[in-house]
Amino acid sequence: MKRRSYKKNLSNEELVERYIDVGMRRHETSKLFYRGLDYVKPYGILVQETGKIFDELQSRNAEALLLPLLDHENPGVRLCAATHCLPLAPERAIATLEAIKAMRNHVEQTRAGMTLYIWGTPALHEKVRIWNKPK
Repeated sequence: MKRRSYKKNLSNEELVERYIDVGMRRHETSKLFYRGLDYVKPYGILVQETGKIFDELQSRNAEALLLPLLDHENPGVRLCAATHCLPLAPERAIATLEAIKAMRNHVEQTRAGMTLYIWGTPALHEKVRIWNKPK
């Protein structure tokens, strides 16, 4: 899978569209685990891609554009958005993560629970790069 670079000439709307696409692909890739297939490498690449998009939005102070994605139909997109939006809108993001965690037999259930655990443990926050805005 070829990694995309996120150049400064992309509009905020284009970045959000790509963020949605990557979130949906992350969701589909996670399903490989339940079929006994290796998903770690392709999923890791998608995590990096999501991070690049978020970094670019953050550099533009445009993280708020991810807030509507907390209501997206795809749980993978909601999980990504909730994780990135925790510092921006903690109440909404936590509610989204709790709803995902409550889903039965769902691929994002465990990740939502881990994210809530880390968010609830302030000593771990410094280890989460996305919650520490660059100076």
